Amino acid sequence: FSCFKCCHDLLYFFFFKQKTAYEIKECDWSSDVCSSDLVAVVDVGAVRTQICVYKGARLHFSRDFETGGRHITEAVIQAGQTFGVKTKISWEEAEKIKRTTDFFRADGVGALKDNLTTTQVAGMVRPVLEKIVKESNRSLEYYRQLYREEEVSRVYLCGGGMLLPGFERFFRERMR
Repeated sequence: FSCFKCCHDLLYFFFFKQKTAYEIKECDWSSDVCSSDLVAVVDVGAVRTQICVYKGARLHFSRDFETGGRHITEAVIQAGQTFGVKTKISWEEAEKIKRTTDFFRADGVGALKDNLTTTQVAGMVRPVLEKIVKESNRSLEYYRQLYREEEVSRVYLCGGGMLLPGFERFFRERMR
């Protein structure tokens, strides 16, 4: 239950079914522990993202990669440096920008700090978010090739990185 434990204390749990129109609902992991369905948990943590595939309570597959919330915060700070913000964006300011800005609906209106726009920051942040989705997708594809079993029926998204406004929708839209 290593993934369940790290997801247990989080505020939000989302899932979607891989073969449907990606309906999103808040859910209860405990109902899947007794199920024979394959369930994936994608935990976007501070420094890494972990993908675990379970069949009931049994862990079938696990992979993690070194991209997480910290990398998103660093991209916000880098955007300030790249686009000439007069005073450096602090870690705390970058965290606030990250938690309150929807980088997926960036229209460029309004400055986040000095003349730094949402569009400019989104241009630096989106590659990090795209990497998280791409590597998650690659992990699940590798699992399918390796085990050639039934398909993963649900994907649970958890971790502090999933709290970014719009990221759950962005993730869902890019999963195969």
